[in-house]
Amino acid sequence: MSKIQKLTCYTFVMSPNISYTLKRYKKSKSLKIKIRPDGEVVVTAPTRLPKSYIETFIQEQSGWITEKLNYLDSLPEPHIKTQKGDYKKYKETARVIVHKHILNLNTHYGFAFKKVAIRDQKTRWGSCSSKKNLSFNYKIALIPEKFAQYIVAHELCHLKEMNHGPRFWKLVEETIPEYQKIQNELRKLRI
Repeated sequence: MSKIQKLTCYTFVMSPNISYTLKRYKKSKSLKIKIRPDGEVVVTAPTRLPKSYIETFIQEQSGWITEKLNYLDSLPEPHIKTQKGDYKKYKETARVIVHKHILNLNTHYGFAFKKVAIRDQKTRWGSCSSKKNLSFNYKIALIPEKFAQYIVAHELCHLKEMNHGPRFWKLVEETIPEYQKIQNELRKLRI
């Protein structure tokens, strides 16, 4: 007999519903909850622990579980899934999003620029040329708003600072105070 007995997935009814997989270990001495990156809630428990005790424990931890699941839901997908034809489909939506953020952010900065282009870029979210032209990836339409806003602010700031030096990051921070956190999350997102 295996030392792990994986039981079926139970749905624990509360607000909100929490589904979990229960694993029982013979040698386990404590009850633990783990939330996997894919959002699966795994509860490990000693073999002889009554299910009612486990459910009470989950109920007591429901606030923590919900908080962690909400955090995972707020993260972007690690890879943006696109299909042939998506560039045409999302190009104008991306343009609207970009122009909205430029209008909003440039009220603060007041930078002059020439053209704004929406492109199907393979490796970049955006770019700023020495001729003061801004380009943005159409996939900006497929990501959370805070990332789109950061990308636009980033490229706008290159109109004044064409590098990633301290003065550049000070400019970004003026409109995106949590830019470092957003940038770290965005780096995990593959185009």
